Amino acid sequence: MVSVTPVLLERKIDLYRFSMLLNISISSGLGISESLNITASGVPNFLLKKEIFKARYMIEKRGMTLEQAFAGSKVLSTLTRRMILSGEVSGTIVTQLEKLAAYTFEDITGKVNGLVRTVKILSYLIASIFIISRIFMLSSSILGSIYSH
Repeated sequence: MVSVTPVLLERKIDLYRFSMLLNISISSGLGISESLNITASGVPNFLLKKEIFKARYMIEKRGMTLEQAFAGSKVLSTLTRRMILSGEVSGTIVTQLEKLAAYTFEDITGKVNGLVRTVKILSYLIASIFIISRIFMLSSSILGSIYSH
């Protein structure tokens, strides 16, 4: 089982925002450059924002496809890049981004639910330790007063 850290969860949320914003922008009829601008303005992750602007430059100035522009990405997952490629090749980029967003959202939800379960277990454990320590202290004081007479 992979442990969930705040950084991992934040990265997943950034990927969700990326896929949702790019999907909404493209599906509303905006061009790829404007869609990437909107997407970059909606993601708080500085590294992802930088990669989005770099990709926009590569598309505008070098004529690359979206997938080619993100090929060297250190932030976007392999799955994200493959979904973009699949969408570009098949002409279903909007559908692929929707699928990616749905998958990422389910992944985030599962990880958050796992964290909630872990926190519940830890809180029960802490409460149990506290109660046991109080019982031990109370029994020690009762036994101490019984044996001191």
